[in-house]
Parts: sequence; structure tokens; C-alpha cells
Amino acid sequence: MVNTPRKYNDKFRRQWVDNDQTLYSLQQQSGLGMVDFIIVNRDMIDKHIDACKPKSISAAQFSPVPSMLTVKLRRAGRPRKNPT
Repeated sequence: MVNTPRKYNDKFRRQWVDNDQTLYSLQQQSGLGMVDFIIVNRDMIDKHIDACKPKSISAAQFSPVPSMLTVKLRRAGRPRKNPT
């Protein structure tokens, strides 16, 4: 198996899984923890990020920003990490 250089690190991928409804749903359905899901699906996550990012922006300039729909769905169905 050849190790290919990766464009994104796992912290960036985790932001995407947290903020992208499609990736988040896949992670929840997989039954894997976040770290394991990212390790197993790095290539798929990278392809999804590449498909969503504008062609004129480099990977270093691109950051995941949740849409208002994603934010509303998260508030409605996902408990906060640090409830007060």
C-alpha cells in the first residue's frame, strides 16, 4: 500500500463532519466514533470536500462554514456538548 500525501488534516476533516449534514449523517449511521469514522473514510471525506469547495479557492483558504439549515437541524436534534 502506497502512502499518498493528503491535502487535509484530521482536524479539518472533523470540522467538515461536524458541519456538513451529509458527512454527519454518514458518521451517525456508521456506528463508529468520530475518530474511527475519519480514519476509515479519509479518502471519501476528502473527495466530498473537494466536490463542495469552489475551484478558485485553495485548500488552505477554504474552511467549512455551516449553512443556516445545518445549524437549525443541529439545534433541533443534537444535544450540546457542554450543557449548562
